[in-house]
Amino acid sequence: MSTSTFNPYHGRPNLNIGIALFHHLDHRGRLNPHWAIIAHEDDYFGRDARIFQIARDETSNWVLRHNTRTVDREDRTLIGIINVGSIMQDRGWLENFASQFPAGKNGSDPGALNVWCGAAWVIRFLWGLVLLSVLTLPVPIYEFFGYAKKTESTVIETRQLVPNRVAVVNLV
Repeated sequence: MSTSTFNPYHGRPNLNIGIALFHHLDHRGRLNPHWAIIAHEDDYFGRDARIFQIARDETSNWVLRHNTRTVDREDRTLIGIINVGSIMQDRGWLENFASQFPAGKNGSDPGALNVWCGAAWVIRFLWGLVLLSVLTLPVPIYEFFGYAKKTESTVIETRQLVPNRVAVVNLV
């Protein structure tokens, strides 16, 4: 069930917020999608979608790897997007907000995952938006990972059914 997102707040700043699921294999060669935040004013498939994420550098340290890129509906590295919702803020505000989150755990893991990873960083980012009352989530933050993993499974299944199209599935 793929959907496109549009700006329902005509004339007000608005950003769609999602979780981009990038193709990544774990150490056993199994699919273990890399999570990143994706934001765009109109539609995730634009020339200037904003990606906020962490990654390991060549020394295995966590680093920020935010970027702006074109997201193509046929992108082979992107499995799909979980549409989380929208916030009534602009890009400048979101850039400033993102700057407060370091790549490392630094004692802050509201999702209470057993290991620090891209998903844990994304959950911390979303929790920050919830704390500022600009975003709501359907479950408490400590349940979010399990809840979102169910939607992740739907995204993966959808992509397998239509392998040449990036799936966008609503979280709720």
